[in-house]
Amino acid sequence: WSTTSSQDSDLTDESSSKPPKEEVVETRLSGFVVHAMVLFTLRWVSLLRAVPIAVVNGVFFYLGRKVMSGNQFLERLRALAVPMPTNLRAESESERSILVLGKKVVLTFTGLQLACLLTLWGLKLTPNLGMVFPAAIGLLMMIRAQLLPRLFKRRQLGVLDAGLGLKSKQPAVSKDDPEGGSQSEEETKTK
Repeated sequence: WSTTSSQDSDLTDESSSKPPKEEVVETRLSGFVVHAMVLFTLRWVSLLRAVPIAVVNGVFFYLGRKVMSGNQFLERLRALAVPMPTNLRAESESERSILVLGKKVVLTFTGLQLACLLTLWGLKLTPNLGMVFPAAIGLLMMIRAQLLPRLFKRRQLGVLDAGLGLKSKQPAVSKDDPEGGSQSEEETKTK
């Protein structure tokens, strides 16, 4: 793995308190090293048998809970279960989508996601259809690219898919105009 810190000093305001962005660049060597390390641990399989099954279940429970904590789909399901909109928090992305778009739009989008999930689960559990599973994953991309734009407006998809980086671009704030308003070419020329 290669971890890099990218910081553009000429584009970054020195007074801003934002930490530098960190990203992980994965290479072919990464996968090889991970699998080699797993192979290397086979030497200690006999020691792992001494670990109680409750401890192993606890580790997997913790990992599963940790992964689910940031899942938009699950957060949206929980937010849809809240009976009154006044109980929703605007800070939460999934709850904000209900406040902005309304419960019906979010319920439709989440229902489609749930239908796709249940279809994939059914394919996985059916032995004769298990080979179709990778094609079904490709079909999900087609559904997102072709079907959803016909059912929802671009703004609605932008709010629902906000975590995927599909937010509408905000106008850049210039040094001359801290409010973020745009200037016409004539105003710029007169300065």
